[in-house]
Amino acid sequence: MQNALNGRKVEQLQTALQSSRQIGTAVGILMARHLLTAEEALSRMSRVSQQLNRKLRDVAEWVQRTGTLPPVPEDGVVLEPSAEGV
Repeated sequence: MQNALNGRKVEQLQTALQSSRQIGTAVGILMARHLLTAEEALSRMSRVSQQLNRKLRDVAEWVQRTGTLPPVPEDGVVLEPSAEGV
């Protein structure tokens, strides 16, 4: 039982570390492309995350694939970027 709990905890920590790295990379991309500070880039990502009701790591993945924040349309529907745009 303890081994199963430890295995799950390790898995969760690995996922958290991967998400953290992904978010950090996305922050760096936004900083470079838009001449932002780390705080400004993270703030913008967080705001878009809340507006779209998406996890921050999903917004970070979008930034990594496209180099920009996902659009926030008025109707709230966000389309996935095409493979051509990456």
